Amino acid sequence: MERARSLEDAVAIARADAPMVSHMLLVVDGDRGTGAVIERAPGRAAFVRPLGAMGGFTNHYTAPALAASG
Repeated sequence: MERARSLEDAVAIARADAPMVSHMLLVVDGDRGTGAVIERAPGRAAFVRPLGAMGGFTNHYTAPALAASG
């Protein structure tokens, strides 16, 4: 992530390699005031949820395929 220069760069980096374990990433672009939660799990496509002005997240998946798997 240290190479990312924008939120789009961070999402592309997160999608570039398959994850070994399920996890979520909170990424923000401080210059533009934007952010996203990236939900990742082995064998699943990354799910990106943009954050609003008061964004936040918990340790519960919101992607339907990930939420169903527990």
